[in-house]
Amino acid sequence: MPSCEPELTPMLRPRTLYFIRHGEAYHNILEKKARMKAREGAIAEGLAPDSEETLRRMEEARKGVLNDESLLDAPLSETGEKEAEDARRTLERLIKEEGLPPPTEVLVSPLERALQTANIIFPDHNNIHVREEVRERLT
Repeated sequence: MPSCEPELTPMLRPRTLYFIRHGEAYHNILEKKARMKAREGAIAEGLAPDSEETLRRMEEARKGVLNDESLLDAPLSETGEKEAEDARRTLERLIKEEGLPPPTEVLVSPLERALQTANIIFPDHNNIHVREEVRERLT
């Protein structure tokens, strides 16, 4: 009697996906500093810390950092490297102790911070693919 189950071709096989964001990068540090400076300036002018104008200034300052073309491909900070190492240990534990399947493929953005994160989390993986489609949008 023939099976009612569809034949599992490589494109139809079940997959487990793990989405891992890159660790903190240098532009994230500068964004935080710019937001804090804008907040302190607004408060010094007598604005409430959570006023719409204060929040607007903070967001404008954050976006100003992101307009710096030298930061479009910012590398991981030391904290970001540590975050990636923590993620590697967590994933290893989940695979070993919780029975999660290890990844058979790793898709990674071509951005330096994403490549660094992938190299830290999957140092010996032999099936890593750099894909523009998984790159974050330009901010």
